[in-house]
Amino acid sequence: MRDSLITALLERTYLGGQTPEQPASAAQVSKVEGQLGFPLSPTLKRILSEVGNGGFGPGYFLMGIDNGFPDDRGETIEKWYLSQRNLGPDDYGWCWPEGLLPFCHWGCGIYSLVDVTKANEPILRFDPNEPSENESYEKCLFSEGYLLRDWLFAWAQGKDLWNLELSK
Repeated sequence: MRDSLITALLERTYLGGQTPEQPASAAQVSKVEGQLGFPLSPTLKRILSEVGNGGFGPGYFLMGIDNGFPDDRGETIEKWYLSQRNLGPDDYGWCWPEGLLPFCHWGCGIYSLVDVTKANEPILRFDPNEPSENESYEKCLFSEGYLLRDWLFAWAQGKDLWNLELSK
């Protein structure tokens, strides 16, 4: 039985003319969780496996996993995350936080992220256009003031999630 979030997302997606990727299979989810070394959040896992493996939602759409819908650089959630975890010496010694996964691409290198290390699944925004020269990418992370389930419901109900008041 579908819960109200899945129903709301499917309605908004199809009524809005969006065509999500085929839902992710259990094998794809398991493969990606193995690559990441930790599980996807329960809500993210359900969205990817019940609504679609990316290709719908706000901005330039939700990203998928394992050959699902990519961002503009061709990266899926796990590929983007793993590339960020391997930052080089030009990144001012900063290491991408464990469990902070991109799931929505806004363009210009900006992403909404879900912190899967926290049970309530808080959402942050990564905007690499924010720091000045020689500043850490840590200064590029802002709270969107939402938890993942609420963020998805807000989009399904027509809220503009791009123009949020962001906070440090």
